[in-house]
Amino acid sequence: MYEENTFQPGETVSVDVEAGERRADTGNHNAKQSDEWRDHSGQRKRVQKNCKVCTLKTPSGKRGATSTYFWYGCDFPGPIYLCVKPKWTVGSKMLSCWDVWHKEYNNGKAIPQDLKGKIRVRAPKTTNSPGKSPARRRRVSSAGSEDSE
Repeated sequence: MYEENTFQPGETVSVDVEAGERRADTGNHNAKQSDEWRDHSGQRKRVQKNCKVCTLKTPSGKRGATSTYFWYGCDFPGPIYLCVKPKWTVGSKMLSCWDVWHKEYNNGKAIPQDLKGKIRVRAPKTTNSPGKSPARRRRVSSAGSEDSE
């Protein structure tokens, strides 16, 4: 009944089982789960952000997956959100976005030139940063100045 299931990887593809063991050897390159929460229909859920590797590898016009796992990169201003589920075939192995980012893209330093413009990493909000974007602050301040005239 399930022999013709096309959702499974082919027989020539193997899942990289040692990825978790190698991840432990990478020092401080361990995935952390986000501690931000949101309320959805009375139920608390973790805030999810776009996975950077899924964003790079999905065809244009399609959205990448979301993840709650992140890593603070050395050369990036903010956290890098990455999936930990194996889903990309590289060579003859199934790798997770985490493994693709750290092995193929060399922690984000070896991203192909044509894909570099597809992702943005923003620094997290600081305690003294305003809560609104500069465009919204301008709109609010200009509306307030018209009332005073």
